[in-house]
Amino acid sequence: MSTLYIAGPITGHEDYHQRFQEARDALEDMGFRVINPAALDQVLPAGSTWHEYMSICLRLIRKADAVILLPGWENSRGACVEYGYAYATDKVVMELKEVLKV
Repeated sequence: MSTLYIAGPITGHEDYHQRFQEARDALEDMGFRVINPAALDQVLPAGSTWHEYMSICLRLIRKADAVILLPGWENSRGACVEYGYAYATDKVVMELKEVLKV
């Protein structure tokens, strides 16, 4: 069973929890294990910095077989960093709409 990491815009998007959760649900319904970084704010201390989040996210990408990009990822500094890291570490990278078509 493959493990997928979801990457997408968070900062400035009030509905990000819902968007990431919907993607997670759809991917899990297809039989994948899913890492949802949008849930990190539920376990990290208040006041954690963007750099602290990104450090953890990059470690989580190492655990994944692929990175799945949500719509608008290219306008997100964090998602662009995740994309670059995934690409540099030879991870499979796909947009969510491509995976859902399969």
